[in-house]
Amino acid sequence: MAADRTLDRRAQRTRRLLGDALTALMQIKPYEKITVQDISERANVGRSTFYAHYEGKDSLLSANFEWLVDQLSQGWEAQAPPAALFPVAEFLAHVRQHRVLYEALTRGRGLEFFATRGQAVIARRMEQRLERLCAEAPPPALPLPVLANFAAGALLALLRWWLDSKRPYQPEQLEAMFHAVLETGIGVRLSGQPPPASSPPPAGRRPRRGGPPA
Repeated sequence: MAADRTLDRRAQRTRRLLGDALTALMQIKPYEKITVQDISERANVGRSTFYAHYEGKDSLLSANFEWLVDQLSQGWEAQAPPAALFPVAEFLAHVRQHRVLYEALTRGRGLEFFATRGQAVIARRMEQRLERLCAEAPPPALPLPVLANFAAGALLALLRWWLDSKRPYQPEQLEAMFHAVLETGIGVRLSGQPPPASSPPPAGRRPRRGGPPA
């Protein structure tokens, strides 16, 4: 048992070294130009050691991001507003603190990571939250994975806009706006009620192009 604990601590230390190495490298060179050899040398471990823990740099980055989401979520749910799906303010505050890193990630191949693995990590967390919110409510009108992936994609699109626009709002302000949008959209579907249908134009009258009906 003691040997198992020693091996586990050693594995955790190696993963931490590799994660720190990737984070440091991403601040000095584009993500797509970073190699496993670069990461291994920076962490002072062999390539075989790297591959004993990760399939490649994408899986390392995904593990780093999942660890971050777990850390941000700890203790958040106990005090989160009833309709909140994710610790948006905490996430944005972290992004602001590490602005250079995330600006690099939302460009080039890093953007591909966010659009796939990053969104999957956030969507899984949101789906878990939705399951708990819906435990004592009527079934939602749409499947929870659909709602979670929609919300996760919207959050990451909002993150990129926020960074590109030089962060015009505080994290807490943007969190309030994000959840306000979800409450008026997803919130309707969580209640099990379909969204209100728009009224068709009167018979024989069509909307003019570029403007309201005549």
